[in-house]
Amino acid sequence: MALNKKHFEILKELKKEDDLKRIASIFNQTERSIRYKIGELNENLGEEKIFIKKRKIFCLLDEKDISSLIKGINEYNYVYEQKERIDLLILESILQKDEFQIEELADILQISKSTLRADIKILNPKLSKMGIHLEQYNNKRCHLSYKNSDLIYYLSIFLYEYVIFDEGDSRVSFKNTSYFEKRVSEKLTKQYLEVLQDSYQKIKNIDLPYTDETLNLLILLISVLKLRSLSTEDLDVLNRKVLRETREFKVLQKTFIEFSETQLYFLTDYLLRISCDEKEIFSKHRNWLEIELGVYRLIKEFEHLKNVQLVKNKRLMDDILYYIKPLIYRSSKKIELKNSILKEVKLVYEDTFYYLKKCFLRSENQCDTVSFPAPF
Repeated sequence: MALNKKHFEILKELKKEDDLKRIASIFNQTERSIRYKIGELNENLGEEKIFIKKRKIFCLLDEKDISSLIKGINEYNYVYEQKERIDLLILESILQKDEFQIEELADILQISKSTLRADIKILNPKLSKMGIHLEQYNNKRCHLSYKNSDLIYYLSIFLYEYVIFDEGDSRVSFKNTSYFEKRVSEKLTKQYLEVLQDSYQKIKNIDLPYTDETLNLLILLISVLKLRSLSTEDLDVLNRKVLRETREFKVLQKTFIEFSETQLYFLTDYLLRISCDEKEIFSKHRNWLEIELGVYRLIKEFEHLKNVQLVKNKRLMDDILYYIKPLIYRSSKKIELKNSILKEVKLVYEDTFYYLKKCFLRSENQCDTVSFPAPF
């Protein structure tokens, strides 16, 4: 019986939830459908390790069982979802090189050329949003064109989805709790693990006052810079003189002696732009005044909706500015926080969240000079 991503998602949920109705609700499926999927899991396990009594699910699986289940799956009894196929496409092509042959890649992915072309068609607009263009020649060959900084960010964020930074054991690993993740893990282990581990140790051994998530993405940027051949050595970085005098630049320069000055400017620029610190404001955003004006309009809109007076509160204005800068930068680079507190904020500040979201949406429609990305 063929399995797919949904089977493994249900397995993960069974570690936290044992009510059939609740599981069905989480996956927006009928209870009957969940029963079928559990039956298919048991069939692949070779025995009944998951059973249901009066709509309560009893899961007797341990890590060894799950590992055995994953090991027993191959290309012929697993059905890839579209996103999984596209991630494999990225993994086997643009993560490594600027050009690939459609027939050769279809053989590697074990899919038809027509399916691969359809997946490329879906991937193309997503790449374009990041400033990366995938061009097809004679329906046989694909070639990337890009700005180096755009490609480095895109590939780093792609890796971010699969890399695990283990603070306790001070090591790097890859997700490995499903058949698809196992396949990705095997590929990334060969390509990236050694460099990731080395970069991780170096970053953790130096004093950089940033959150773990900020430093983890820095490690990925460093690793992509080391391993991915780029079309040129050019990296678009502004205010290099300012960046050169920062403590971050000097620390990175001492730690990564193999990097050029341009590469170090690029990494320093990332750290400063993602920070909420107020230092070096103008090295972070050329359109600082427009951002300030946008925040002012945002507060005024909130005042109007909530019938309160806030705009004269300078501390509030400053705090919003310092948090809005990294928010804009993360949004422009499509960086999603792994440890987001969005659910907690919506639960505790539901009323304020609703009005603030409304303000952002109105600001996006009304403001021509700076467009706030809605962070919700």
